[in-house]
Amino acid sequence: MLAEEQPPPPAACEFESHEHISSYSNFLTTTRKLRQFTDSVVEPLPGARIVYIAGCWDMYHAGHVSMLEKAREFGDYVIVGIYNDHLVHNLCNEKDSTAGSYPILNMSERALSVSGCRHSDDVLIDAPYVITHDMLNGMAIDVVLVNKEKDKTLEEMEGLPYLAVPKQSGKLKVIDFRKHDNLSGAMVSERILAQNDRFMKK
Repeated sequence: MLAEEQPPPPAACEFESHEHISSYSNFLTTTRKLRQFTDSVVEPLPGARIVYIAGCWDMYHAGHVSMLEKAREFGDYVIVGIYNDHLVHNLCNEKDSTAGSYPILNMSERALSVSGCRHSDDVLIDAPYVITHDMLNGMAIDVVLVNKEKDKTLEEMEGLPYLAVPKQSGKLKVIDFRKHDNLSGAMVSERILAQNDRFMKK
């Protein structure tokens, strides 16, 4: 049986050459380092309701923890997808043309940060942007959670091409996580820059 052909991702995900992305990190990921964060990973129990939620997860913060805690309410086993550095860069630039420095943490750092959260049962590293039938079936995903973008309606979110398959499968749930905790990576960055400005003026 031929593998399902994956539709092309949106234009924002057409990768360019961004050599500066996360280039300042000296963090090197080894299997030993991965085991330190993933020793507690267990297989889902038979019949468990599996929830999938993907994102950038840059500068892992309290808002992210709140999102994963909320995701737990939709099932028994939460798989968190981590987008690669180039995809994060393109997605952030699509929303904000001044966001040229994202991600701050590279994919390995972001994956280990999420792995350390008790609300995360497993992590999909370098998660695909477009969700396919093969992915849903292969990972036995029952629910796909997506954070509602503030400038889009629920109907617009559900109509996005990369969510077509989970929408058609009746597995898509769009949640406005900002109602529970509106802290974002951009807000964290602004706080850091503000603190740095105050420090430099001393």
